[in-house]
Formats: sequence, structure tokens, C-alpha cells
Amino acid sequence: MAVLVLGAWAAYTIICVVGFRQSLFDYFGISTITNIAFTRYYQDKHDSERLATIVAICSLALCLSTVALFPVDIFLVSSTVDLSTGLKHEWATKEVVEGIVHNLKFVYYGTYGFIAIFCAFIIPFAYFYFEELEEDQTNSQRVTAALKYTAFFVAFVCICLLFGLILQPSEKLPLDLEFFKKLLASSLGENSISFVISILMILGMIVFICYTAPGLFLLPIGMIKGTNKINSESSSELSSSLTLNREKQRILKAKNSGPNNMMSRKDAKQFEILKKEEKILLRRLRLVTESNGIWNKIMFILRPFELIIGFLLTILTIVILISIFLTCIDKVKNSICGRECGYIINHPDIFNPLNFIFLKAANYFPIDYFFMVLLILYFFSSTVYGVISIGIRFLWVHLYKFRKNSTPPQGRIQILFSRT
Repeated sequence: MAVLVLGAWAAYTIICVVGFRQSLFDYFGISTITNIAFTRYYQDKHDSERLATIVAICSLALCLSTVALFPVDIFLVSSTVDLSTGLKHEWATKEVVEGIVHNLKFVYYGTYGFIAIFCAFIIPFAYFYFEELEEDQTNSQRVTAALKYTAFFVAFVCICLLFGLILQPSEKLPLDLEFFKKLLASSLGENSISFVISILMILGMIVFICYTAPGLFLLPIGMIKGTNKINSESSSELSSSLTLNREKQRILKAKNSGPNNMMSRKDAKQFEILKKEEKILLRRLRLVTESNGIWNKIMFILRPFELIIGFLLTILTIVILISIFLTCIDKVKNSICGRECGYIINHPDIFNPLNFIFLKAANYFPIDYFFMVLLILYFFSSTVYGVISIGIRFLWVHLYKFRKNSTPPQGRIQILFSRT
């Protein structure tokens, strides 16, 4: 499972980098295949919704594209500089650089604009559309009900925008129309957008604490442990046991098949035990069948590499933890103005392992770039793995589990909403 998550995102990030330099058709084609495979792997076969599946695939593609933007941005900027001289390449004229910056700005605005549309309208609509699924409802009734509930969510977002627009510093008078006019004329709603972004950052921090932090340890530990091994029973032995179990159930049913014959307490208890054993045998038979597949044979061959990568990721997690801890100490100790300005410092005074790695790797381009890609990829993969391992919960209540071929559409939509 850990290899599947990490490998999928690694392939996608490489595709993003290559796709930025190659044709957009190949980029979107291969990335779409990756997203479809991941979505189909986890969606419930017996409880699937076409709209929810399409929204999940598009949201995942959008989220991964946003993750890949930052390293691609750095790579494009770095490619204009000659590392041997520290000067711009001859081809990196002012017009070329401005064209790159313009294209990147267009991609940033487009990507984050689509994120806003998905978070504010499309994902909530898909969630409410599936929630309204009833046998006696027509498709138009479901759409109407979903639009009604989505309108409440959009209204909430608009209220947040208005709050961010009209909120003013405390030293201003309560009714200051000049402040409002100046705000509309100068910032054009920049404060309201910043306010909404701050709210989303708080929600993102909750996701980071609940899923990314556990995932940073669960992902490498899962790779070190590997998949659970099942007993070395053959498929024929399990099939024979399953046939015998069902025969015993048939005998008990035949024994009490009369209209006035009720199962005794002993027979009822025995029948319940047989039903539980049947479920266990079916599960073990499925695991044995899957273990004989091509994917499991490939994973068995790659097991040593999985173990090595797991240990390396454990070391990386420890380095990240130490770096965050030292950065917090540095900001609290050497901040210019304390909490009033967000604990800003002129320059780090305490040694930081991650900063040291980036400084040393910068001398061997593009190692520093690939390390940054690895770091971003690792955080994203850890979040996904944390969601898969923990599931969607509210306090101690387990709402949805993220499992292979058994994740309901509501669970996938909520997970993708939190990630987007």
C-alpha cells in the first residue's frame, strides 16, 4: 500500500516536470490515467456514483498539479542562470524571462482559480447530489436539492468574503464609509481574498496536524513492515473448508425448515458461528487469490528496495522533525518583534539540518531541485497515507474508511475536499 501511494505520486511528479517541457497532451493524458487508476483502486464497486468519480479524478489532478507547480517554478527560474558564471544565459533575454513569468502567473491564477471553484461549488454539489440518492427521486429532483444545499455553502463563502472586505483596523470608527470606498478602489477585494485564504490555511493546518503528522511516521513504518503475510494455505484447502462450512449451514436449515420448527438456542448459536467462519474463510480465500497475482509477485521482488526506502524515509522524517523544532526555537528566541509580526527573523541563527542540505545540494544542480521535489512529494504522500490509515473521523467517531474497493463516494469527496 505504501509503495503504491508513493510510487503513484512519484510518477505523477516526474510527469509534471517532463510534461511542462514536452507536450501538454502527453502530460494531461498520462496524469489522467494515473488519477483514474488511483480513484478506481479505492472506490466501492457496489456503491459508486459517476459524478462523484469524475469529480474525484478532476480534484486529484488539480491538487497534484498545484503540488507540482512550486518545484516546476523554481526549475524554470533556475534554468535561465548559468551556474558556472552566475549570470543569465544568452537566450534568457528580458522578453523571454517576462514570457516565462507571464506563463507561470497564468498557470498559478488558473490553478488556484479552479481550486476555488471546486472547493466552493463543484465538490459540495457532488457530495449533496449523492446524499440525495433515493429510489423515488428523479434526476432533476436530486439536482435541485443538491443545488439548494450547495447554495448555502456558497452563501457561507460569500459571507466570509464580505467579512474580509469590510473588516477594518480597530482604531477606525465603526461607520467609516471613506474607508470602505478606499478599500474598494485600492485593493479590489484583496483583503477579503486574504481573509478567506487565512480560513483555508487554518483548515489546512488541521488536516496537517491530523493526517500529515501521523502519515510522516506511518508511511515509512508501513514500508518497513511490508504487507501482512497470510498462512500458507492453498486455494483448494480453503475452498474445501468453505464448502464444508456451507454444507453444515444447509443441514441446520434443513433440520429446522418446517413451518412450526424454530431453531433451538444451540442450533442458532452454531449457525451464527458458521456464518462468521464463512466470512473469515471468504476473506482468506480472497487474500490467497490476490497473493498469487502479478502485482504481489513484483512486490515480493522489490521488497528489499521497499525496506531500504522505508529506512531512508524514517531518517528524513526525523530530520524534518528536528528542523521544525529548531526553527521554532530560533523564531521564538531571535524574533525581531515577537508575536505581533509572526515571529519574523532576519536570518536563522541556529543550525538547521534541512537548510544545510539545501545549501550543500545547491552546488550540484539539479540535486537541490530533486530534493525539493522529494520533500514536497513526501509531505503530500504522507498526508494521503495518513488519510488511508486513519480514515475520516470526527473526534472518536469513525465516519468513513479509506480501503481498497470499499470507499464510499462521500468519503472520497470529503477526503479530496480536505486535500484540495
